[in-house]
Amino acid sequence: MNATVPPTPGLARLRPSWVAAVLIVAATYFYFLIFAEFALLELAGNIAPGADRLRLIMLGLGAGGVGGAMIAAWPLSALPGPALLAWSLRGCALSAALAMGASTFVTLGAAGFAVGLSLGALTVAVAGSLRDATAGRRLGLCIGAGTGLAYALCNVPAIFHATPATQALLAALVTGAASFLPRHMSMTDAETSPPNENSHGSVARWIVVLLALVWMDSAVFFIGQHTPDLRASTWGTTNTLLANAAIHLGIAIIAGALLDRGWRQAVVGGAVLALSAASLVLSGTMPVALPAGWFYTAGVSLYSTVLVEFPARTGRRTIAAAVFAIAGWGGSALGIGMAQDLARVPVGFIAITLAAVG
Repeated sequence: MNATVPPTPGLARLRPSWVAAVLIVAATYFYFLIFAEFALLELAGNIAPGADRLRLIMLGLGAGGVGGAMIAAWPLSALPGPALLAWSLRGCALSAALAMGASTFVTLGAAGFAVGLSLGALTVAVAGSLRDATAGRRLGLCIGAGTGLAYALCNVPAIFHATPATQALLAALVTGAASFLPRHMSMTDAETSPPNENSHGSVARWIVVLLALVWMDSAVFFIGQHTPDLRASTWGTTNTLLANAAIHLGIAIIAGALLDRGWRQAVVGGAVLALSAASLVLSGTMPVALPAGWFYTAGVSLYSTVLVEFPARTGRRTIAAAVFAIAGWGGSALGIGMAQDLARVPVGFIAITLAAVG
């Protein structure tokens, strides 16, 4: 399952298009992490408390995400990449502003659907544009740098501990500002991806692998966030957050460099081992001296880079839509659902995930 990536001489020069691509990846992940996955749900808990209502908000978010991905891949397939990126980013900013102003369950539900719709289109637009925007040079490093930067920013104590409304405002400002970056992205035709990268069998295998990783990550994150002792040990202090930020940034950059060498299988292997260790430590099944957060942080940075790199390497919006609809939105829903029902990650599920990646 390793991807064969043509060697690229030297480190990519900091071309404006390459830098713009890094910042757009960072803005996309920042919006998802600090707002769609975190602040939006906190706002929902304040406006419409109760597990049933929260599930409905999440269902609307996920449905919007899948719908947005499909729209970007098919009805809007002829829209140039920079235009789709710019308007998707503006849609994300507007949706966050709508969520901030929502005062009822109905209005927040509508805003949540709009968030998913915009974000679903954005993720497909990003993955479909990166190969040409970077001219195929150090694509993995571009994605790793953007991913690591977003995760690091989300772990800055002032941002992590901000109120949900402030986090929503930050997400809106970041995506709004990023909407002016696509004009600096050149859409030069890059080298075609290896033939086996676009085959139905290869796409299906990688979707299954990424589905398992997102599923496990979502479950571990939900459990950690909703267990006070675990949350305190993983994100509880300023030093812990700063360490998380440094690990996220460093590991994501390393992952990107490895992906440019064609070592995708090794990267996802490291991700599943790290996430498995985190879940086992959190459950007390595998007591070790190292904090579970270190394993979790490393695993998330590794697989999050691959989640964008695989569809971006193909350069096809249809593949990106399938990856994000099934592995991204579907895996997130399944992981949170498993955590809500079981309050743990079963050892059997970990074994299945290891087998899928292997």
